[in-house]
Amino acid sequence: MKNSKMSQKRLPIGYWLKRTDTLLTEGIDAVQAEFGLNRTQWQILHTIAENPALEKEALAEVMKPFVSENQLVAYLDILIERGTVTGQERFYLTEKGQQLHAECLDKQKEFREKAMLGVSKEAYEQTLSTLEKIVENLS
Repeated sequence: MKNSKMSQKRLPIGYWLKRTDTLLTEGIDAVQAEFGLNRTQWQILHTIAENPALEKEALAEVMKPFVSENQLVAYLDILIERGTVTGQERFYLTEKGQQLHAECLDKQKEFREKAMLGVSKEAYEQTLSTLEKIVENLS
């Protein structure tokens, strides 16, 4: 877009959503790589950490925008093999998983702070409300 005459301020919401998602994925992948995780594995680990005894169906619903059910199962298998997650129909973090989550969360918080520089809490909340309404309208 550097050489384009089109002002970036006029690009549609779809552009900004896609660009933001791409940058978030790249950044989170880089941050979590030191722990052997990618963005999706981090999201699974974090979701289970925040919702102990999470049912497989509920996890699949949360992760639906990011991965297919087969991909979710493959990622869960990896996390289980690593000894960080346990369960079959309900999932929990193991002690090793809790420790990994805590270490990853510290790095994730630093990344979030960088991403949110100059964005007020009110602006963030308004953005979430707007996106939720768009999803509601289109669902």
